[in-house]
Amino acid sequence: TGVKVKGILHWVHTACNQLFTYMRVDRQRGDDAMKRIGVIPFYMGTVISDCWASYWEKGSRHGLCNAHLLRELYSLVKFFKQDEEWASKMMELFREMIKRRKELIEAGADHFEEEELNRYLARYDAIVEEGLGVHPDSENRQANRGKAKKTRSRNLLERLIDRKENFLLFLRDFMVPATNNCAEQSLRMVSCKRGVVGSFTTYEGADDFAQIWSYIATSRKRDLNAYDAIKAAIDGNAVSFLFEDEEIESLAENISG
Repeated sequence: TGVKVKGILHWVHTACNQLFTYMRVDRQRGDDAMKRIGVIPFYMGTVISDCWASYWEKGSRHGLCNAHLLRELYSLVKFFKQDEEWASKMMELFREMIKRRKELIEAGADHFEEEELNRYLARYDAIVEEGLGVHPDSENRQANRGKAKKTRSRNLLERLIDRKENFLLFLRDFMVPATNNCAEQSLRMVSCKRGVVGSFTTYEGADDFAQIWSYIATSRKRDLNAYDAIKAAIDGNAVSFLFEDEEIESLAENISG
């Protein structure tokens, strides 16, 4: 998310999961910033993100955030009458799939039965085809130049085709979340801070805020009291407060390796 530092736009980056939150501030948003921060380029698990291009070379698998998708579909329903029908159907489908997966997980299942999964995939494809009927490629051609000038709706439809496996990864792997709400929640405090003070006066202050909040957010995820976490950090005991002995040993081995 964006934040002003001395009146200049900077970006707060976050990498997180159920147990950890890590946030840093950088002047840039893309690949160079991720390399400087040094988390995502070395992570070989599954990355859940929006469609920002810089993420695609990172990690071994990618799932796309379906909360972002639902918001984009809603905007089409709300403001583009010609997209109302197919976009509404796609919204309904994703909400149904997310709800059904939750029911299966609560019942102890770890996958969809093949027949049920195939029904969802077929409905997805049919809705995309319906949308393409509303927005054929020919409507995006400039008469003289022959270059494709794509509408917002056509861009989304092509993304639903090209990134189908990424949008639907949560259907095939129940360990993969359907959204990146974890990251959205991590950044919420940045929005609160921005609303109160407007901007930071120094880069160091902004980055200190990000690192302090990383520590407090991680403590909360581990059901540790924020006040005790701050006290432990002031006393120089942040690592031993936050991690079990076995975790510290594992971290030390990874760093030395």
